Amino acid sequence: MVTVGQLRHRLVFVKDVKTSDGEGGYTTTKTTDFSLWGSLVQLSASQSIRAGQDVGYNNYECWVIYQSDKIPTLQHVISCNGKTFTINGINEIEDKNRWFRLSLTRN
Repeated sequence: MVTVGQLRHRLVFVKDVKTSDGEGGYTTTKTTDFSLWGSLVQLSASQSIRAGQDVGYNNYECWVIYQSDKIPTLQHVISCNGKTFTINGINEIEDKNRWFRLSLTRN
């Protein structure tokens, strides 16, 4: 658990939005859904070679305060300081909807 003073990263939650292209198809664009202050802590890092490509993964833990109009989902991607994070898991901490703990991957 973190304290409010540790929420020092501005996290922008981005999602894909489909818009009609006028010809029966859709175009997908990324749109900022909302932003929250949160903590961002790197937990681990790994590196491997797959299909001749050097691939690295960084796992992070993120804490944000619950706000009824700003609920993170697995469809969101988080942007922070020029880095992009994929949400892998969301845990609601405490029964009173006070905190969300997010499991993130940066690749």
